[in-house]
Amino acid sequence: MSRPSHARGRHRPGTTPSPFRRRPWDGQARGTAQSLDQHWQGWSVLYGPASRRFYAMVAWPVREPLILSASTAAELERLMYQAETVFSARGEIPAPVTRVAA
Repeated sequence: MSRPSHARGRHRPGTTPSPFRRRPWDGQARGTAQSLDQHWQGWSVLYGPASRRFYAMVAWPVREPLILSASTAAELERLMYQAETVFSARGEIPAPVTRVAA
């Protein structure tokens, strides 16, 4: 039994390839994550488009790795603040590095 030929679609034989247009997924959320990353020194902040969650990782040396996850940027900031409070009480937050202009 043979299949009927349904020659439709942009990838069908005999057609010229069409240009691929990249679509940014959750562009606003990625921008928010980038802003948080720049604002919160000592943290690496990113957004996962597949999970639609914000993530923050401690960027200074700690005893155990810490990765925070939240569904909103505001919730992530609250978690980051709480974590910094705990690390500060333990004396595990290094002094801020001051940059000297060259």
